[in-house]
Amino acid sequence: MSPSNPSRPASKIAGIRPLLTAIIPLLPTLAIALLLFVLPLILFGPVSLGGRSLLPTDNLFTFEPYRSAAASLGVERPHNGLLSDLILENYAWKRFIVQALRQGQLPLWNPYLFAGAPFLANGQHSALYPLSAIFYLIPLWRAYGLFTVIQLGLAGLWAYLFARTLGMGRLGALVTAIAYELSGFMLARVVFPMIIAGAAWLPLILAMVERIVRRRPLAGRPASLPWAVIGAIALGCQVLAGHIEILYYTLLITAFYAAWRTVDEGAGEGGSARWWVAFVGQRAAWIGLMVGLGLMLGAVQLLPLYEVVRHNFREGTATLAQVRGWAYPWRRLLAFLVPNFFGNPAHYSYLDLFSGQVVRRTEPIYWGIKNFVEGGAYLGLLTLFLALLGVRGRRVAPFVVLALLSLSFIFGTPLYALIYVLPGMRQIHSPFR
Repeated sequence: MSPSNPSRPASKIAGIRPLLTAIIPLLPTLAIALLLFVLPLILFGPVSLGGRSLLPTDNLFTFEPYRSAAASLGVERPHNGLLSDLILENYAWKRFIVQALRQGQLPLWNPYLFAGAPFLANGQHSALYPLSAIFYLIPLWRAYGLFTVIQLGLAGLWAYLFARTLGMGRLGALVTAIAYELSGFMLARVVFPMIIAGAAWLPLILAMVERIVRRRPLAGRPASLPWAVIGAIALGCQVLAGHIEILYYTLLITAFYAAWRTVDEGAGEGGSARWWVAFVGQRAAWIGLMVGLGLMLGAVQLLPLYEVVRHNFREGTATLAQVRGWAYPWRRLLAFLVPNFFGNPAHYSYLDLFSGQVVRRTEPIYWGIKNFVEGGAYLGLLTLFLALLGVRGRRVAPFVVLALLSLSFIFGTPLYALIYVLPGMRQIHSPFR
């Protein structure tokens, strides 16, 4: 028997050293990515890994025939009556899709609605959205919680990537990511899976726009194509998520941000008129390619949806004055500081400060103009404080302008006319989104 080679262990260590050298710098980023999924998992643990469901099945007892059996089953009232859409609408869609797939059919047509209606073309069911596979592989009652955790985790991950692309440190980017994934907008709209699914991809799209504008190097060389492809995939996923309103807003934000950053980046370098044409044209071409490819990836959902929208009775049914009347009232600004200032649909008691007694009611305590879901816009006091500290500098300017424009739109100022005249906006009657 030949003696063992004493140099073999050393050679093995030398062999894995390049791998360790590549992995070790990534460990902080991987830890942060894991944290961004763990946080929503903690929040939704009972309905994703536990034995409970995110579906508000107790809301069924407010409707017949379930209401007649409520007393005998000891059901007094639903925990949150505002969540009924999730069980009455989205669950019905998902169940219809699952039944059709099990029968080897595509859910093109819904025979249960009136005399029948197009189903797949609707889009809001997210039937073609890649992550909707969760609903087709595991029981529906559990799938909603797991889908929500993954979707919020992705929202945070993409927000972290965008913040890092902008040059933020790890801590600042982490705060940004948490503020986005656990914002009032996201958490209040868990009742609408297609909205949180669509909104989750916005930061990744903007991150790719930023990388295209700056021609962020890849493998040591300036690059545009990889970022355009990644951005196209993100936009395609957003299209397939099925909420056309979120898609429309994303396209408007992308166009605004791309134009601002292109001009700003070019101004920093300077050049002749010919140089400007080449500079702007190159970036516009790559961003246009990204958007075009993204819409093509989602065309399987977008084109049928367009055909259905053409027959929508809502076209032109609301005037500009009416739509502005549905916006937030100015007192709604208080909810940016205190999310439950106007009450909460899940609260049935309150503390009377004058008597010191807890007063219980049979109806939820809510006195806001908009319902809690549509009014959910809380970002966190720390987020607002840090935003005020950071409102300076050229790099922050597009976000400040975008925030001011968005606030002017959701509060129904005359500036809303700027987007009301855009194609398709007459069908959107929810400026508060």
